[in-house]
Amino acid sequence: MNGSTEEHSSSSGSSSSSKRRGCGTSAACSMTRILVGAARSVVLLVFVVLPLLRSTATMKAALHNARVMSSSLSATSSLALLANTTTMMLASALSFNPNPDQSLKAADPSRSTAPPISLPELAGSAHAATTPCPPGATPILDTIRHRNEQALHRKIPQIIHITSKSRCATPKVQAIVNQWRFANYSLYFHDDEAVDRLFRHSQTRRTFPLLNETLMCVTNGATKADLWRYLVLFQYGGVYTDVDNSPVGINGDSIKPDDDSFFVIESLGIVSQFFLASSPGHPMMEFAINNGVGNIRNTVNVMRNNPARNTGPGALKNAFIQLMNGTSDGYIDAGLYRGLSSPRNVTVVGDKSNAHEYVNRQGLNSRDKAAYYKALGIEHFHDNSRFPIPGRIGCMEHIQRMRNNGTYKIANYRFDEVSGQYVEA
Repeated sequence: MNGSTEEHSSSSGSSSSSKRRGCGTSAACSMTRILVGAARSVVLLVFVVLPLLRSTATMKAALHNARVMSSSLSATSSLALLANTTTMMLASALSFNPNPDQSLKAADPSRSTAPPISLPELAGSAHAATTPCPPGATPILDTIRHRNEQALHRKIPQIIHITSKSRCATPKVQAIVNQWRFANYSLYFHDDEAVDRLFRHSQTRRTFPLLNETLMCVTNGATKADLWRYLVLFQYGGVYTDVDNSPVGINGDSIKPDDDSFFVIESLGIVSQFFLASSPGHPMMEFAINNGVGNIRNTVNVMRNNPARNTGPGALKNAFIQLMNGTSDGYIDAGLYRGLSSPRNVTVVGDKSNAHEYVNRQGLNSRDKAAYYKALGIEHFHDNSRFPIPGRIGCMEHIQRMRNNGTYKIANYRFDEVSGQYVEA
């Protein structure tokens, strides 16, 4: 009877109550019920308990998976499911790697994130002291501690990355940068030449094949700095901070050896983009680069990059959402988050109501910042009023023009009032 009942229930799709009536009270049927219950318990363990132990962020998804799986179990599938699931649990327990980022790299050697060149070579550290500067400015020098950069007991290397147009800085900026020279940390300052050096490197071209071409549409310094900060952290790891930030609650001991990435919460309630840290090869940095590249390529006016949305906080927030596989809207609280699309962690500290608790974005006041920008000829954001909508040229249109001409040229158009069209400047 049990054999015919199981065959009927698996082929006819009858309800579970019908199966129970057809099963009867035989010893074999009782064993089947036991197996069904055991299989469902294993499913709950695999999809709820284990994910909960590894990350509370996956609870909702795990509960949903458990309900769906357990409710769909039939008597005939219980034996197979119990055996297979138990085998997978044992294999997982035996092969569990407490350092998931290393297993990820080992699984896909083509995604190697070994640095393309040394950081002193990339930043031009050897020639920093001889950088010619305008009156009232001096070059920012690097602090190099090779041993700490390569410490194997840490996921995030003890490296501070800062960038601006030139190494030359006013005394106020020098003082801000010096606040980031933490004990045991290297500090590298990357000027425009260093930034371009990393963008042009062959390894960057292989890893992000659309990036170099898309840079022809980057017409804003902030847009370029956005993409670069993700790239330098993806390749080398470490800490990035804006040149005008000052550390408040952050110090050389804030980032722990097990932290895989590290952010503070900014005033919008999302992960900070003005200060961020990650281990090499972290998927959030890869997502952020690809988001920025895609957004820039889709811009309808190549002279208006809109970095805040396309490559800055918006791109990084979406990278977090991608890491969490869409289970978060990106507006988060402090905590430890374990990625769902990739088994990598995100550590978040702070509170949006006190966004300056860890990093003060006004470390350089507006007057000193204006003096610095003026001395170096820095334009942080475009005046978009100079680039109206009519006659606009999109990023892909500019790229196609360069392809047709066989040239590589960064977009530089101006709006001609007479013709009402954009023309090359």
